[in-house]
Amino acid sequence: MCKRHRNKIYKDKYKRKKSDQALGGGGAAAAGGGPRPEDSVEGSVSVTKQRTGSIGDRPARPTLLEQVLNKKRLDYLKLNHMTKSIFRMLELLTGT
Repeated sequence: MCKRHRNKIYKDKYKRKKSDQALGGGGAAAAGGGPRPEDSVEGSVSVTKQRTGSIGDRPARPTLLEQVLNKKRLDYLKLNHMTKSIFRMLELLTGT
């Protein structure tokens, strides 16, 4: 497929997606168009690819929320009184 036709198909899909979103998703289904199976498969693949990546790629980057939570967790564990209480709990659990 040539570049021009590929771009046209991409633009048509984009316009259809935007119009479906604007109508709440019911407009194309009521007109008989509905989402095509290949569109839904393509969308689901891209969503999973964003998060998990494909084999051989770098590992997926954590979301901003995950980054913040990881940093807070590490900061919390670095506190001196937390490490002491964790060791105390471990001693109680092991019975030494």
